[in-house]
Amino acid sequence: MELRRPGLVSLFHASLTVLFLVFLGGCKSAFFGAAVPVDPLRLTMASSACYAQQYRSKSATDVTGKRSFTVQDCRDIALARNLELQVKRWEELANQDLKESAGAGMLPHLVVSGEVGRRNNLPYQYADVIGEEGLKPAPGSTSTGVTNYHTYDQRSTWRQTLEAWWSPTDAALNYILYNNTCNKQWNSHFQRVRSAQKLVASVEGAYYRLVGLQDGLQLADKLVSIRSNTAKKAVGLLRKGLISQEECYRAKLNEDKARRLLSKLRNDMEKQRNIMAGAMGISPDHCDGGFFATDKLEEPAFRGEICDLELLAMKNRPEAYIAGLNHFTSVNEMKKAVINYLPRVVGSWKYTRDDNTYLLNKDWNEISLLATFDATEWLANMKRARSAKSDAARSLSQVGAVAVGIASEVRVAALEYIDALDDMRNGSKSLKDSKEMLKVIRGRASKNEADRISVDEAEGDILHERISQIMALARANERLAQLRSVLGVNYNEPLACN
Repeated sequence: MELRRPGLVSLFHASLTVLFLVFLGGCKSAFFGAAVPVDPLRLTMASSACYAQQYRSKSATDVTGKRSFTVQDCRDIALARNLELQVKRWEELANQDLKESAGAGMLPHLVVSGEVGRRNNLPYQYADVIGEEGLKPAPGSTSTGVTNYHTYDQRSTWRQTLEAWWSPTDAALNYILYNNTCNKQWNSHFQRVRSAQKLVASVEGAYYRLVGLQDGLQLADKLVSIRSNTAKKAVGLLRKGLISQEECYRAKLNEDKARRLLSKLRNDMEKQRNIMAGAMGISPDHCDGGFFATDKLEEPAFRGEICDLELLAMKNRPEAYIAGLNHFTSVNEMKKAVINYLPRVVGSWKYTRDDNTYLLNKDWNEISLLATFDATEWLANMKRARSAKSDAARSLSQVGAVAVGIASEVRVAALEYIDALDDMRNGSKSLKDSKEMLKVIRGRASKNEADRISVDEAEGDILHERISQIMALARANERLAQLRSVLGVNYNEPLACN
């Protein structure tokens, strides 16, 4: 009588059916849902054109509905539309999936398999007569009614297996892999934060320079007009013999300087506008006239001791955390090398069903414990362990190198900011002195044309000092934006993963 276990058999067939349907769904997504192959060159050109249309050709009005922006508007638009940050976000999401995949490797494995086979060995007999079990069938022989030769079922195979196995060695290695992928995900997060900090610094610095250039260009136009009129008057007075040749030459030289200054400010304005547009994903110049900055320049009030700024940067700069994560990853590799010294142990449970007509028990359970030790792998692991130890020492030194580098960057950025503040104060003092000089010249000047030239020159000097003072103020705000980026305080984002 044939023995059966209906509960296990039905459970096995149900599991096999579900897994088969999942397999078919995966095949459909992988093969039938795949993209149609295209020429890589054409695909690259089409993608580049699409992104250029989306992030470079659209005007500010098309993207945001306005042309005037505050510094906060520019910051928000850049963080939302910058392609480099989008790449970092996708990288972080990919690392999160890898982390979950590594975590699944610590769980027991469930394997379902089916085997269909056909052997080419000679059929063996099934004898009903005791004592004739070893009788070999001869060619052309037929059944005698007493001894029957079976020629099909015993040479074919249809076997199904359900197996669950788990290895503590593999689980430990996957736990280390899980920790390393967590470090990698955090690493990509901190890299994205650092990219955002640099982006914000670039946008804010260009914005403040753009504000200064917008104000300075208006004064530069007036300066060119004053210098041109003064130069024309000087030529006329030189012809009349009322001024010297040196005074006329100085007037022409001042006119040339004013024109060069105007040209420089215009070119710099287009440069800063292009920097902002590239970061914000909009067109720098369009048929609607481009975009404008609306904030007013104010004197920066940020102050601090350099030693305190260095400590602040150590707490906020993502590079310090990235170096620490790299060190933890190298330490995990050392632990991995230690685990690889141990034998690999696997415990398993297997249920098998073999649909063979002449088997009395067609399904059975099997429990096993397997331990393996590979001497060659053990010797090779010695070198890997030594390499992991060296890499851990290197990564620890890298932590110190990053800290020293951050401190150096903070000191340089702080000194540049202090220098910009000094230029701003000196510019204010020069402007004040020029105004006092103009009062003196006006008080001493007579009504003749020669004295009027001196007054025009002094008025032009005041405009030039005002332009220099505005640009010094813009430069101080720009240096502050760079310093805040070096300190890592201009942008931060909480860690999204545990």
